[in-house]
Amino acid sequence: MSNSYRFNGLDDPVEELAPKAAAVGACVAASYVAHFPLLGLIVPRLLELGGVYVCGKAVGRYADAGSVSLKADLVRVGDEAGDIVKSVLGK
Repeated sequence: MSNSYRFNGLDDPVEELAPKAAAVGACVAASYVAHFPLLGLIVPRLLELGGVYVCGKAVGRYADAGSVSLKADLVRVGDEAGDIVKSVLGK
């Protein structure tokens, strides 16, 4: 059965958007888990330190924005996150 439904130029919007939405949902779930009572002593600090590391890497990468593009990098990360979710779900 062929689905000929198109939305904003996407052949199958559910296939394109659902994995990225699931990756965002996993990040939100990880944030809630990080604030469980016993894990709340250690995990939030580790997440903060990870954020400092990522921020430093981003400043180093985009400070001289000659050939790199934040938009292109965000699209690539979204696609990679979607691919990870698809591989976990077995699609």
